[in-house]
Amino acid sequence: MARGDLVDDSLILGLIEEEISRAGVEGVVLDGFPRTLAQAEGLDALLKRRGEMLSRVVLLSAPEEEVVRRMTGRGRIDDTAETVRHRLQVYEESTEPLVRYYEPRGVLKRVDGVGTVEDIHARIESAVGA
Repeated sequence: MARGDLVDDSLILGLIEEEISRAGVEGVVLDGFPRTLAQAEGLDALLKRRGEMLSRVVLLSAPEEEVVRRMTGRGRIDDTAETVRHRLQVYEESTEPLVRYYEPRGVLKRVDGVGTVEDIHARIESAVGA
């Protein structure tokens, strides 16, 4: 993770299943998950076993320089510009295929991630039907 690589799929799927089981509520929000096609397929299998299904996927987008500026400003030691740019490259290679996976299913909602926190929050609420 410190290099900007993703956590192993089997590990993260196990953690997600544990959290969903422990939540004990109807519906959860998974922030930043799934990040790979294998994780998406694993999530689908997990939800199917539970008799549940995914209702929305929100894709926040912002220009690369905006993402780098925000992440390097968080104060975390692993948030260097180099590491952030590597994460964005990993995103392009591993996560972008999720758009092609979810879009045909009609669950993908694109949200502009530039603006005030309040504006972005309102856009997300609108996208998920809140």
